Amino acid sequence: ALEAAAQHRDDAEESLRTFITTRPWHPRLPEAQLALAAWLLQSPPPRTDEALAREWAREMGYEPVVFDAASPDCTPVYHTNVLLWIGARICGCGLDWVDEAQRGMLESTLREGGRDLLALDGAALRGYAGNMLDLASGADPSLLAASRTAWSSLSGAQRDQLVQAGCRPLLAHIPTIETLGGGSLRCMLAEVPPC
Repeated sequence: ALEAAAQHRDDAEESLRTFITTRPWHPRLPEAQLALAAWLLQSPPPRTDEALAREWAREMGYEPVVFDAASPDCTPVYHTNVLLWIGARICGCGLDWVDEAQRGMLESTLREGGRDLLALDGAALRGYAGNMLDLASGADPSLLAASRTAWSSLSGAQRDQLVQAGCRPLLAHIPTIETLGGGSLRCMLAEVPPC
């Protein structure tokens, strides 16, 4: 079991768990427990079950778009709210963080229907610009809910692009949520699709 963990073999977790549960008296038990903890910390479970996502999409009449994304330091993106929002006329996406093999597919899917694309760089993503929400208010221009941090992370040209796409910013100052909660405005709102 310890050899499997040292070699990063796919069976390491199962081997370590079996060793720990069947040999509680073994002198190398503490070493195996530490190896299992290290293995689990290095191998975070996926947050999305692709088969379940596809089933949900089928039930709801949606077409799923599945892709992988990671920050420049290779930290997996834990939620699409970090790097992507989709509005009626424009969407914002940090395509640079999307797996290179899937990037073109995602970009073409986002542009379907004539939607404009606001490119979000790493600074904008770290500033929560991927966490905006286009509110279906029935008004023109539409309301784009964002934190002040997110709005400030955009360049003047990006803000102009949003305004030209018919978005009126609706900004909230929420530094406590962003500093301590690890999320931003969209994380605090619930979307209810039309029936």
